[in-house]
Formats: sequence, structure tokens, C-alpha cells
Amino acid sequence: MRFIDDHLFATLTAVGASLLVFGVFDLAWRRWRESHPRRRPPSRKDWRRIRAVEERLRAAHVIARVRAEAASAEVEAEAPARRESPSRRRAAQYSAPPIPSSRTVAVDSTQIRLSTPVPAVPAGWVHAFSGSLT
Repeated sequence: MRFIDDHLFATLTAVGASLLVFGVFDLAWRRWRESHPRRRPPSRKDWRRIRAVEERLRAAHVIARVRAEAASAEVEAEAPARRESPSRRRAAQYSAPPIPSSRTVAVDSTQIRLSTPVPAVPAGWVHAFSGSLT
């Protein structure tokens, strides 16, 4: 009597092999699932944080737009003075200050000032880009 002739042994061998193969797949699936948990939908608290971040971002955009409009209005107000300069030599007064590294004009770095100070970042809204919504 050969092993292949024994139907019970063949059946048990097939079942054992399938359990072994599918057991390996099941084990691999469970380990992958443990290391990659399902995403949960954001809670109400998370949505509140997200909305607060978006509101701060919108406010920052409004502030930036207002400052840009004010700067362009200031440039437009200075445009006639630049056009009405009496001579080329005097026109240099109304132009931008020279670059400090240029060879022709040595300018002290204390003379160069920004027309408007750099705005402070509103508290908290930058953290949205780092992933923490605090």
C-alpha cells in the first residue's frame, strides 16, 4: 500500500499543507495590520483644531494682503516724486539703496532699513505644517 493510495492520508496531507500555507498568509496579514493600523476619522476635537488653524491661516492671508496693498499704495504715492526729480543725480535719492557689496558705493549696513518691520507670526498657525495641530 502506497501513501498516494490511502485517501485519508492524502486528504490529511492536503488539509495540513493548506493550513500551513494559509496560516503563513494569516500571520503575515496580522503582523502587517498591527504595524499599519486603520485610519480613524477625525474626532470633533480634531475638527475644532483644524478649523481654528484654517481660521488663523485665513487671518494671516488677510493681514498679508492688507500689508501688500499698503506697500503698493506707498510705492504709488512715491512714484510722482521719482518722476519729478530735477536731475539724474537727484534721482538716486528716490531709488532703492545700493547693494552693500557693490564696489562703487560703500554703504553702511545701518543705513539700510526695511520700510515696514517683518510681521510677527501669529501664535500657533505654523504648527499646522509640522503636523501638530496645537
